[in-house]
Amino acid sequence: MPTRITIIGLGQLGASIGLALGKHKDKIIRTGLDRLSARALQCEKQGCIDKVAYNLGQAVDKCDLVILALPVSEINEALNGIAPSLRENAVVLDTCAAMINSQKLAGEILPADRHFIGFYPTINPAFVLDEFKHEADAGLFTDAQVVITCNENTPAEALTLASDLAKLLGASPYYCDPYEFEGWQARASVLPRLAAAALISSVSNQPGWPDALKISDASFGALAAALDHPDAGAWLSNRENISRTLHLYIDTLKKFDRALLSCDAAQLQTLLDAAQNDLSEWQKQRRTPVEARREQQKIKVSGESVSHALGISQLNDMIKPKK
Repeated sequence: MPTRITIIGLGQLGASIGLALGKHKDKIIRTGLDRLSARALQCEKQGCIDKVAYNLGQAVDKCDLVILALPVSEINEALNGIAPSLRENAVVLDTCAAMINSQKLAGEILPADRHFIGFYPTINPAFVLDEFKHEADAGLFTDAQVVITCNENTPAEALTLASDLAKLLGASPYYCDPYEFEGWQARASVLPRLAAAALISSVSNQPGWPDALKISDASFGALAAALDHPDAGAWLSNRENISRTLHLYIDTLKKFDRALLSCDAAQLQTLLDAAQNDLSEWQKQRRTPVEARREQQKIKVSGESVSHALGISQLNDMIKPKK
């Protein structure tokens, strides 16, 4: 019998998940729901989903797996809307970055024996510089990782379902503590957006800006991508990590400021060279498919990552199907 999957939220993320799952129509029936019914109908026409639902109860009725592809501000409403209609042992996957907040809400709202798992897909390394384009793509998650988080009561069968879904998307499951994930999120995703917002606010209110913008170049234009639909609600739920990261960033800016004010060309060049080296390493690592990175990392494992790897190994053992 095909697995019934419902995708709630059909923006780029939800529609791309639907397209990727379209390769497995013999195993899956895809239902989609979006606040904009016209967008849902367009997704059906484009093959992102098999059928459209028009309310939350209808969307999840008899459904095996629900995927929430929503901003954090809509999670509460969605959970309350689907809770009465979820069948026993249904699994709900949440793709938003505010994993701790979402898990807390799910614990308060969902009935017993309905399982909630954080399911955060990263982007195909080949698309990393195109991440902010809005078109759905079946290959958006190929060779990437899906970060999976859960609470201690999540059954192995639910985790297996999440893991299998990640693989159907062309990605690899990566099991992670939600607190650790939100620390990563603050550094790798939120800070670039905050920095872009601060930079634009700083220069756009200066005298002569209408004339200065005439000489702006690609470095300024790149800020538009960083400010594409930031989720303020998710930031607030992760404010302690973000604030700590922001203060480290401010300290680094002060180092640049001191080098400039003291006319210390050597120190300024040292800071710039270090940043360029770090950026080159990021580009190399981020564009390398997951499996290739794992092979590289086998030959050099720090003490910290050893303990983390052991934790993942134990989790992998836990979710192996029972014989």
